Amino acid sequence: MALSDIWPKGVEIAIEGGRIAFESLHRTVGLRVLGPPLRADPPLPEHTILSAAPGLAHCFVGDDVVILDLHKGKYFGLHLVGARVWAFVQTPLSVAEVLDRLTEEFDVARDRCALDLACLITSLREAGLLDVRVARAAPKA
Repeated sequence: MALSDIWPKGVEIAIEGGRIAFESLHRTVGLRVLGPPLRADPPLPEHTILSAAPGLAHCFVGDDVVILDLHKGKYFGLHLVGARVWAFVQTPLSVAEVLDRLTEEFDVARDRCALDLACLITSLREAGLLDVRVARAAPKA
C-alpha cells in the first residue's frame, strides 16, 4: 500500500533540510511525533518478541517513517533510529535481535542502546503501535 493511497486529501508533506515538515498535517489531524517518554519501563528480557501492531500503514521518507493508525485515525512519525527499529519490527524479532542490529549499524554501546530502546518501546506500546510478546527464554547451553 502506498502512502498516497491513504493520505488525506489536501495534506502535503514537504522535505526541508532532510527533515519532514508536518506543519499542515499537525494542524489538520494532530500528528504525534514519538520521542523519549518522561519515563521508561524497565528494559524487557532480551528474548521478548517485538512486532508492529496490526492495522497500521507506514511509509518511509528518507530517514523518517510516517505511521498511520487506521483504527484510531492518528498519524505518528519516527526519525532515523526509531525508523530503523520500525523497519526491523515489521517481522517479529526479539529484543536481542533488535539490539544486535542497532549496535551493528550505529556507534553505541549495547547497554546504552538497551536503555534507549526501552524508552522507544514504552512510547510505541503506549501509542498502540507495538505488540510485545514474552517468549520462553532460550535454554542455556
